[in-house]
Amino acid sequence: MLDNKGILYFSATDLVSHLSCNHLTQLDAGVARDARAKPKSWNLLLEVLRKRGGRHEQAYLDHLEEAPPSPRLAGWTSPSDRAGAAMPVFQNTHLTTAASR
Repeated sequence: MLDNKGILYFSATDLVSHLSCNHLTQLDAGVARDARAKPKSWNLLLEVLRKRGGRHEQAYLDHLEEAPPSPRLAGWTSPSDRAGAAMPVFQNTHLTTAASR
């Protein structure tokens, strides 16, 4: 979850977590808004997996930056993509709060 100028952006994981535990969403929103401290990681294995995942994702993003555009995807892009807009890497959802309207 990310707070950008009062707009909360939710990842797919955030939405699935909300279905499991509404309270977790409130806690995560507090962390995103800097109203509460981020919990410390207590599981070494999960921390190692998180770091590996981050490195893997960065390597993939670097690969996308270096790879030439594929002509096979031309029919699957939106007009803004074809006009040179940045290609989205993942989907997310955002919620505009009353304070940011």
